[in-house]
Amino acid sequence: MYRTTRSRTLPIPSTPTQQHHDLVFIKTTQRNIRYYILYDARLLHHLMSPAAPTTNTNDDDKNGGSNDDNGDYGDDESTSSPRSRKGCHNYILTIEDKLANPPPSKSKHLPEIFLSGAVHGNERVGPTTVIETALVLLAAAHCESLPHGVPPLDTDPEEMQEDWKVQVDEAEDCREKLRDRGVDDGMRQWLARIVSTRRIVILPTANALGYYRNEREESGMDPNNDFPYDKKSKESGNCMITVAARTINEIFRDHMFQLAITFHSGSSSVTYEWGAPHYEGQLSPDDEALKQLVSGYVRYGGAIPQMDIDEYEMGTMNDVVYSVRGGMEDWAYAGSWDKERVKPCHPETYGGYDESKTIYDDATLRVFNTLVETGKEKSPSTDRLGTDQDVLNIDSAGSGHIPRNIRLSILMADVVQPYVAVRHVNDVQLEDDIVPLRENTDRL
Repeated sequence: MYRTTRSRTLPIPSTPTQQHHDLVFIKTTQRNIRYYILYDARLLHHLMSPAAPTTNTNDDDKNGGSNDDNGDYGDDESTSSPRSRKGCHNYILTIEDKLANPPPSKSKHLPEIFLSGAVHGNERVGPTTVIETALVLLAAAHCESLPHGVPPLDTDPEEMQEDWKVQVDEAEDCREKLRDRGVDDGMRQWLARIVSTRRIVILPTANALGYYRNEREESGMDPNNDFPYDKKSKESGNCMITVAARTINEIFRDHMFQLAITFHSGSSSVTYEWGAPHYEGQLSPDDEALKQLVSGYVRYGGAIPQMDIDEYEMGTMNDVVYSVRGGMEDWAYAGSWDKERVKPCHPETYGGYDESKTIYDDATLRVFNTLVETGKEKSPSTDRLGTDQDVLNIDSAGSGHIPRNIRLSILMADVVQPYVAVRHVNDVQLEDDIVPLRENTDRL
């Protein structure tokens, strides 16, 4: 099988490698979560060689639609960087099940969510959170997909019988390792359903240059107010000057997201629209729905009592955080219907950016886009990040900044679309729910 990226087509191994198993948390020893560097060759190899073929795509968006990479380093070349010229590449991970939802007929109906790890480069919890979230989802989907296909008949060749037995043993071994990590059978099926029935787009480091340098801005430019929404008249065209903002814009132009989370740091809160100065003191048209949604995020994220960290504060961005002109959150929420506050951009940086790409239709930008401020510390010490043990359990002794934001992210993926799961029929418990990597005709 092959998966297609924006820049190349890559072969995927038909069976998982032991290296993959060592990298994910499906193993018997607890793993302390660490920060990922921008170009972690080991991690990138893992994400581009998943155990579950066709469930993820690693898009290498080199320039966010501009004529340059993400800024100019002005720094020494790094031997671990896969780039061929100066500048940072933005890596985009898309998780979807193309066997269960073959394009274009079925895949176009998948609900879509977006996870942004770092708009500010010195806020380090977000990128690790979104990568670890992907690992949790892919590990569960891989285990649930085993064994592949349907059991052979008694009359089938002996080789087929033996191959099926090997897959059954592998499935049980994989699932037992997940149980050891605190992911029971019900949780595994839940996570696998999410993978197989959603499209999850992850941008770990929108501000790749800032992340590389551990700086808030991108070469002195702040991506946080670089979107065409509620800008002052004299600044209305001065937007999309950063590659970070352009990359996000390109992604949103290619998708129709219903829910999104963007991770920041500096306070401890989960907030929602409005965050624009024009709407200070006013509620958004969706205030009650947003309030209920974010309340669920906060409860499932939970507190971290062993670190004396309370549950996230919640409310509107204007009330809890601060108002921002040109903010990503309100742009993604209202850019398609609050047209009075959206003016096209015509930046000159990085060779310019096509103004037409900041003229939006009536559907693209209608996203419930949540701002998660992960804590006062922008880069907490690694002993406060947590472990991969019981990441879905809010009372886990190994909880920390990363596990609680993994829970929050996975809940968003779950609630993006209502569904019904049948567990029992006439007192008979069904073993399977949604099985990844199977065409609908294969499901029993």
